Amino acid sequence: MPGRPAGTQKGLEVYVDGGIRRGKDLYRALALGATACFCGRPMMWGLSVAGQQGVERVVSIFREELTTCMQLAGCADVAELRRDDVMVKHADRYDRHARL
Repeated sequence: MPGRPAGTQKGLEVYVDGGIRRGKDLYRALALGATACFCGRPMMWGLSVAGQQGVERVVSIFREELTTCMQLAGCADVAELRRDDVMVKHADRYDRHARL
């Protein structure tokens, strides 16, 4: 993993819950240091459309999209994801220390 997100304590796990709709969202969250991501809404969409097969298809799409993002970034494994590969617009707005 790329390490912990900026401004967090050592040993703190970060979970992203919300806003994950595509594989590229998973890539961004993991590259920025998330321990895991919750993808409930897309799974519910798949479940409501096609039951278990719909959920399996959503997982397959997430896997394909995440794999594509990783390949484009030159990463063969999730452990190779780098924070520098993600552009954050207005990053100073999210860094609480930048405002001091």
